[in-house]
Amino acid sequence: MTKLRPQPENVERAADESRINATLDPSSFDCYSTDNFGSAVTVDLVGKFDGSYRNSITGIGKQASGGATYQYKAKIDEFGETFTGRFGVQTGTFTGQASTVRYTNRQRVQ
Repeated sequence: MTKLRPQPENVERAADESRINATLDPSSFDCYSTDNFGSAVTVDLVGKFDGSYRNSITGIGKQASGGATYQYKAKIDEFGETFTGRFGVQTGTFTGQASTVRYTNRQRVQ
């Protein structure tokens, strides 16, 4: 399984469309991989909501960091999309999920 933390070159959210243009490079200091696939992978996709899945979560969370505790509000939206474009050497149409996460009102409570 490959786990990469990309440094996006361009991530946009427009009306009914998401666009990702990024290079996943396991040799970069801010990216890691559990598989050694040897070279950078380019992702250039445009996604459209396809109605196959939708989930929204809203709540209050807590985080402990450096001896301090913080409380925040969180909103997560997940939705099914059909993506068109290039993922590495593959070009075509791919289905999957996109998500957004928003944290607000973060306050130290301890």
